[in-house]
Amino acid sequence: MVRSRTARPVRPRHMVVAEPGARLRDGIEAVLRELDQPVVDDVNRLTGTLRGCLAQTAALGETCQVPGPAEAARIAAQDLSMGRLDDARLALTQALGLFGPLRTS
Repeated sequence: MVRSRTARPVRPRHMVVAEPGARLRDGIEAVLRELDQPVVDDVNRLTGTLRGCLAQTAALGETCQVPGPAEAARIAAQDLSMGRLDDARLALTQALGLFGPLRTS
């Protein structure tokens, strides 16, 4: 019979938990940075970035936790696809305002 060593107590590991909609917020900020440039090179890429972030937010089940920013990002993606850059910029700026403050703990 083989004796096992005394089991050490398992220390809890710190888990990093992202804020709801964190990927969406990052995507919105990235697209806004691009829209603030004098020339916007690829509007389709920006639209894809927003739609991808919205899809990931939905896949994680976070859309219901950040409904205002998600709706504003959806509207901005639609505006971008129609070439309305100023409307998209406004919708994204409003979306950022709808997120709560970031938690730092």
